[in-house]
Amino acid sequence: MKDPARLVAALFRIRDCIDEKVSRRELAYLDELIRSGESTDWLANLSLFAAVKGDKYLWGGMGTLPDNVRLKARMNQAFEDSYLELALVCRDLDLESIYSKDVLDLDRSMRAKRTQ
Repeated sequence: MKDPARLVAALFRIRDCIDEKVSRRELAYLDELIRSGESTDWLANLSLFAAVKGDKYLWGGMGTLPDNVRLKARMNQAFEDSYLELALVCRDLDLESIYSKDVLDLDRSMRAKRTQ
């Protein structure tokens, strides 16, 4: 069984960037994922693994968590770094999805543009 601790840490980093006053629904969603990862119940852990692998709401696009949240002042880079960390953890735990791969691809292309 995969250890969810690194996923939970990455989700906490994402959560810390979000303004609690205006993004309650998104915070509740992240809190539920975090609780699933902190649980000793393997079914709860599986729920977390399924969400990070297949839940588009977590990863991005119109109407999804990254699209809907309001970030704390000057937290944009930390938010982006947190998503990159989550994508890397997913890759390391063999939980990659089209969504996490998109985050890694975007990061690669941004780094390439900076070196040009």
